Amino acid sequence: MKTTKLISLAALAFSAAVASAQTDQPAIRVLVDGDRIHFGTQQPTETDGRVMVPLRGVFEKLGATVDWNPSNQTITARKEGIRVRLTIGQLDASINRESTRMDVAASLVDGVTMVPLRFVSESLGAFVNWDQTNHEVDITSSTDYHLPKRQADPLPPATPPTPPPAPPVIINNPPPPAPVIEVRPLRPVRNYREIQADKVIPFTLETTLASMKSKAGDVWMGRLDTKADEYMGLPRGTQIYGTVSYVRPQHRRSPGVMELKFDHLILPNGRSLAVNGHLIGMDSESIARRDDGTIAAKSSERADHVVYVGYEAGVIVPLSTERPLSDANIDQFLTASIGLRRYRLAKDVEVKAGNEIGLRLYENLIIPNDER
Repeated sequence: MKTTKLISLAALAFSAAVASAQTDQPAIRVLVDGDRIHFGTQQPTETDGRVMVPLRGVFEKLGATVDWNPSNQTITARKEGIRVRLTIGQLDASINRESTRMDVAASLVDGVTMVPLRFVSESLGAFVNWDQTNHEVDITSSTDYHLPKRQADPLPPATPPTPPPAPPVIINNPPPPAPVIEVRPLRPVRNYREIQADKVIPFTLETTLASMKSKAGDVWMGRLDTKADEYMGLPRGTQIYGTVSYVRPQHRRSPGVMELKFDHLILPNGRSLAVNGHLIGMDSESIARRDDGTIAAKSSERADHVVYVGYEAGVIVPLSTERPLSDANIDQFLTASIGLRRYRLAKDVEVKAGNEIGLRLYENLIIPNDER
């Protein structure tokens, strides 16, 4: 009897300690355009330095529609031509069918879908600021920044479909309560810089890449190549991250080929900026260096793919095709671009750390001054 009492008292003490530890954790406040979002039983949490929030509430406040597919545990958020898709337990995600990688995967906590707040919000065009002192996430939509919104692809005219019969309504569980919004004055942010499309950002590669060793999906890194304090609004110390999207080693008369995908920039303060652009050669035929120190692409034509090709000292070749590169079609594209006569000099591609690479922007890059 005494042993049973001691075990019960120990269990009660342990439960009290756990409850006290949970109470001591600071609550995370989330505000969208100055309005505080109140969640239900499942509150925002911090996982590996990233704020995770329940699926609905925040993103619907941003004007996005959110779909949940329980069969493959996939979340899809849509807003004005932007589609973000992520899967429970997976770091790989996609933005408008372009693959990217997150720091923290979405998860299920007590039946509630939790997603990384910053990744999804910024993917939908919003700006996110984290106040460590007050444990507050402040989200400002692009409307308050007066920035151009991403344009949706034009849709073909659709014929009115025959409406199907309405399916029976089956309610298994009552819907969750609507989030309570505490209204307070907006704090619009209008101070930002903008780098125009077709400008070239120079980087020094910090990862050695080679067609005989690199694999598709390998991550590479570079650092902003500038001696000044900033380059067109980007501060010195800005890093760029990307992946090897396609690679093939040299084989007989077929040269080595390697394509790099530019993913995102990391500012010195830790802020991440997504980029849309392609590799460009840094030779005088490809770029023009201005008197103010900036660089721009000479040609107005853009390519769907830009690859390193291994012949002689290696070249950068633009390929105009919307088809994905593969071992079956790459020789056909290269033949149309550089000709088979140069294949006799086929070699592997090797781009060593310390080499200069150029990022040609395919759309404007927004740099908030208050975030730098």
